[in-house]
Formats: sequence, C-alpha cells, structure tokens
Amino acid sequence: MSGDDLKRINWKASARANRLIVNETEAERTTDVMVVLDTDVTFFQSSEKELFERSVRAAASMSSLLLRQGNRVGLILQGEERGIVPPAFGKRQERRILYMLATAKPGRALISTSYVITLLARLMLPARAQLVIISPLLEPDITEGIRELVVAGYSVVVLSPLPMEPTGFQSEPEKLAYRITQLERANVLLSIMKMCTLIQWPPGVPLSKKLQEAKRLRPLLQV
Repeated sequence: MSGDDLKRINWKASARANRLIVNETEAERTTDVMVVLDTDVTFFQSSEKELFERSVRAAASMSSLLLRQGNRVGLILQGEERGIVPPAFGKRQERRILYMLATAKPGRALISTSYVITLLARLMLPARAQLVIISPLLEPDITEGIRELVVAGYSVVVLSPLPMEPTGFQSEPEKLAYRITQLERANVLLSIMKMCTLIQWPPGVPLSKKLQEAKRLRPLLQV
C-alpha cells in the first residue's frame, strides 16, 4: 500500500503470492507486575519462622512464574528491613529478585505497609499495572493502602499465607490475645475480599492448587 516502507517487504512471500507483501509487527503484550513481600510476621513466636519461610517461597515462585510468562516483574520488601528491585525482564532479573529474597529477614515494619506500597507503586508502575501482595495481613491499616491502589486503577491480588495455630498457650491472657488477633485479621480479610482478589494459603496445601482456584488470576498467572 502507498506509504509502506520498502524495507518491510517480504520478498519470499511476495514471490510466492505474485504480489508485494510487507511484514507487520505487533508489540508483545506484557504486564508490569510488582510483587510486594510483607515480612512483618510478628504473631506467635512458634509460628513466625514457618510463616516467614512460606511467604518468601511464595514470592520466589510467583516472581519466577511471572517472569517466565514474559512480564516485567519487580519486588518490594516491606518490614523492619526494606528493599526494592525495579521491574525488569529476564533471567538476570530473576537472579536479582532471588538474591534479595535470600537476604530477607522477618521483623516488624517501622513504616506503614499501606503507605509504602501506595507510594512506591505510583512512583514505579504505570497505571493499570498488577500488584501481587504477599502478606499475613496482621496489620489492619493495610486495607487502606489496597483500597487506594484499586481506586487508582491498579489490579491487586493479595496472597495471604495463613499462620499456623499455636499448639498451646502459656496463660489465659495469651490465649485471649491470640483470639483478638484472629478476629482483627478476619475483619481485614473481609474488607480485602470486597476490593480485590484474595487467596488464602493454609499450611500443608500446595501454592499451585490455591492459584488454580483463583479464577480471576488466570489471565495473568497461567498455572
């Protein structure tokens, strides 16, 4: 057609068709994804190590999966220690993310997770990008940050590893504190379910099974 660049002519196809044919290119459909790992697992000491390790494994697995699917993926560590890997493609990016995850440590966040994820998402991600937040949801204020991200047009998925229930309590006040914590967490779960995709991951269940059950994730996470 008039205006086509001569460099785009496919001469072999043109010879077979006995008419000029040009190559057309289409940009790859990729998604910018930021994986946010909340390392504040302050709960009951007997459960904290297992909860933290599962959270790290989930962040590593989901980052690797998303990168293999051709997405630009980054990582935010949020807790007592913080770190950022800006979104990028490929095997090198996977190594950067895994290296940061290997150095991660559990600890109570000094700055609100809600504030951190909202600020960094807007600084580092285009509109309508995807955030995968991996968190035990032990901080009630996190719901406000998720609400702001959803209102701003970001697609948000929350993966929440469920804490293991303590095998016993040393006192009645400790038992009461545990129940209050569980009630607060249940309220957080209800709020998040109304805003975005929420995946609850109990101990002993393969992560892949929970992802397959999340139908709204399938356009992005093809598991």
